[in-house]
Amino acid sequence: MDQAEKEPLRDEEGEEEEDAEEEEQAEDEAEEDEDDEPRHLEVDELLATVDDEFAKCDAVIDAEGDGSGSASAEESGIRDGDGGQVGGQDADLDYGPALLTGIRQVLSSAERDIPGVPLSARCMLAGLCASLGSAAFNKPPQKVTGKLQRHSYEERVFAMLAETWSKISEVLSQESITAARASQDAAEDRGTAAELRRAIDVAISDLRARRAGAANKKVALDNLKEELETAGEHLRSAESRAAAASKQEAKDAGARQVADRAIAVFSILESGGACSRPAAEARADLKLIEAQMKVARVSTSLMASAERAVLPSLRQQPSERSRFDEAALSACEGCLREHAQERASAATASSREHASAQEAAKRRQSQLDAVRRRADQAEREFREVVHELKAGRAAVSEAESAQRRHRESLRALAREAAAKSAELRSLERLLASFRSLTSDGSADAA
Repeated sequence: MDQAEKEPLRDEEGEEEEDAEEEEQAEDEAEEDEDDEPRHLEVDELLATVDDEFAKCDAVIDAEGDGSGSASAEESGIRDGDGGQVGGQDADLDYGPALLTGIRQVLSSAERDIPGVPLSARCMLAGLCASLGSAAFNKPPQKVTGKLQRHSYEERVFAMLAETWSKISEVLSQESITAARASQDAAEDRGTAAELRRAIDVAISDLRARRAGAANKKVALDNLKEELETAGEHLRSAESRAAAASKQEAKDAGARQVADRAIAVFSILESGGACSRPAAEARADLKLIEAQMKVARVSTSLMASAERAVLPSLRQQPSERSRFDEAALSACEGCLREHAQERASAATASSREHASAQEAAKRRQSQLDAVRRRADQAEREFREVVHELKAGRAAVSEAESAQRRHRESLRALAREAAAKSAELRSLERLLASFRSLTSDGSADAA
């Protein structure tokens, strides 16, 4: 027997080894399929990220909903509370050193310009007041009647002081009125406050809409994730079926080849006998026939005596065989041909099954690829949704910051008005004290 005729024997002997190798190959393919699956971990992390963003957005929405009424109350507090500081005056008047010190501080202040009285002139006047000494500014006696007699020098200084003080009082009074009006106008500017409130409401409404849209996107991505897992399972099942069909096809093709070889060898030995071939080839041929007789289960179709007569008859020359031998060989050949036909049918069926399984695997792969593309697109859109949620929260934060800045501006204006009012009251108190010195002796005269 030549080398090509010996190969089926080796294939049959190493069948178990090949089966083990094919099983290992199938396991490796399955592992590769698992490596090719979608990035479930990244998707899970993305879903966890949006859950955290949802919590932050809900906190912003809930906080704004709980504190929506605090703005008007706080603004009312700015108008009522801070404005209340403008009223009221101190009852006690200052004299002596306290009055002199207060007058000098007002005259020497460079905080504002006094029309017609430059700072240098005011400082000179402050020096003249100091030269008079604090005694000149003491409280006049209660029992003095008529106008107090003062030195002409004092009278001139007091006259200049009264004229300057009147101008300072006019300037400060106008500043106080302007500051109070600005504070009141700002506090009563409901349009700006309403506009800022509307900006917050619009930002919150937009954030709610984005939150709802993101929730829908999350549901869609969750569904695609499940669909992706299902498609992956279907693909693995189809590929497993294809691998099993490929293995069966190879096995049936090998069995068919061995059966066909056995028929060919049987015909050669039947026509010429084993003695017509080299001894080594003849032994291999007989071994092949014997193995195929077992595979074809010839023993179930032939009598035991006929089965035992097959191999000896093949060793003999055709002329040496008996009619019984010829009948046994004919019956055995029929069994082998029937077995070969069965192997051919099985090989054809397994080939069709392999082709069908491959086609099914291709369809499953196409379905998986389509789902992957949709999932990738949904993932990209979902990442954009996360960015939009962050932008929505930032818009709410900016709108709230603008409202806070407006409220702080109202407070600053109210504080400025209160400070001007307090300064004016202090000046009026000093003026009242000074007028009592220049009155007709009454310390309580206005």
